[in-house]
Amino acid sequence: PPVENYFTTPGVGFYNDLWVITVDGKKAWQPTNLSVNELTSVLHPQFSYDGSKLLWAETLYRSEMAIKIADFIVDKGEIYLKSVTTYQPGSIHIFYETHGFSPDDKKIVFTASIDAEYWTGMDIYTLKLETLKLERLTNTPEEWDEHAHYSPDGKKNCMGIKPWLLF
Repeated sequence: PPVENYFTTPGVGFYNDLWVITVDGKKAWQPTNLSVNELTSVLHPQFSYDGSKLLWAETLYRSEMAIKIADFIVDKGEIYLKSVTTYQPGSIHIFYETHGFSPDDKKIVFTASIDAEYWTGMDIYTLKLETLKLERLTNTPEEWDEHAHYSPDGKKNCMGIKPWLLF
């Protein structure tokens, strides 16, 4: 079906921004302000363990995404992002889904179709932020691997894997 059929489908991620809202819902901030003229979006924002950084996947336009990390700043009652860094590991940048930081905040874990024959054959990767070393954790070309999270000690990683009908 055309992508337009999914604009309002939860989890697809078009036409949305990052928002931070107080627990009581009385105050809100919008740290991103993406274009409403393109198919832009944010997906799966995650805080670093120390709370100083924010990680998310961003649709740059219809068929290109990136992983972004920024300093998360709270200053004088305001919230904003600073020093945004963009990552596009691999040669295929059609989809990224961020899952979080390692407990020491030195790596990120995410889903991508970096070299998949089909974009739905996604695998889980880690990226060491200091060296940009990419490590593939799964290799299941006919399955969509996602929602990977580290154990609190960082020694294990759990994830969801589901078969995907490939056309």
